[in-house]
Amino acid sequence: MIPPSPQNLVDCSTSYGNHGCNGGLMSKAFKYIIDKDGIDSNKVYPYDGKDGKFRYSAQGRAGYCWSFRFLPHGNEKALQYTVATVAPVSVAISSTLGTFRSYKGEYIMIQDAL
Repeated sequence: MIPPSPQNLVDCSTSYGNHGCNGGLMSKAFKYIIDKDGIDSNKVYPYDGKDGKFRYSAQGRAGYCWSFRFLPHGNEKALQYTVATVAPVSVAISSTLGTFRSYKGEYIMIQDAL
């Protein structure tokens, strides 16, 4: 697998309602990738860690997406089925939670486990 470019999304999905380095939603990133027919590779579009100018090029494409859907919250069976029959699965963590902002180590306690 060729790693996709997070910076591509930081720079280019703002017109879809994402906020560059200030965050965004996976659904909006997927809509951008669908509409642009791909996402650049991390090698071609390396991470800068700051908001930048749009510079996507289909020649550097690492992958594409043609659809996505949300799984029911807390439904481990749905997750197992999806991983086994559809894959890949993307997971997001809400960094707006106060408990996440105070995270200081390599271990995160998951309060709402599946």
